[in-house]
Amino acid sequence: MKSQNLEILDLLKSGYTITPGDAKLMCGCTRLAARIYDIRQMGYTIKDLMVKVKTRRGYTHVKRYSLIGIEI
Repeated sequence: MKSQNLEILDLLKSGYTITPGDAKLMCGCTRLAARIYDIRQMGYTIKDLMVKVKTRRGYTHVKRYSLIGIEI
């Protein structure tokens, strides 16, 4: 079984961008910002962009993460 850090890193390396909602659905990760911190500590450069997403009650803003060199 892979760690959440490696699962998320594999997704980012594949060109995917990821939000906290994506991380929860795809990896069972409820603390994406902490996993991104860990991945950055491993030496990877990760870009983040604040995006607007639809919720049940309207809209909210969350961060979407990607590896540098792969467009969001």
